[in-house]
Amino acid sequence: MPKLRDHGLSLRSAMRALRTIPGTDHRAMLAGFEGPVLILNGERDEGNREEEEDAAAVAKDATIVMVEDAGHACSLTQPAAFSAAIDDFCRTDSHSAG
Repeated sequence: MPKLRDHGLSLRSAMRALRTIPGTDHRAMLAGFEGPVLILNGERDEGNREEEEDAAAVAKDATIVMVEDAGHACSLTQPAAFSAAIDDFCRTDSHSAG
């Protein structure tokens, strides 16, 4: 598996972000967001996959996509599939800006 630092991850920034996660109400953030939401997880990212239906239920316009043969870092282990999922989502008529 690729090392995250080799792909530009700042450990200092990552640690700062991780400290804020426990106090953040992500469901309220999703419920208050008016735009489309892409919920994109790796097939083997069990923790996030378990929560994706609940997250989609509170969002106003959610699409769930699973990247096959990938875990949590699907953008690193399956970059082509990850990018294709984002491209497809952005090209969908209902998510198009015009």
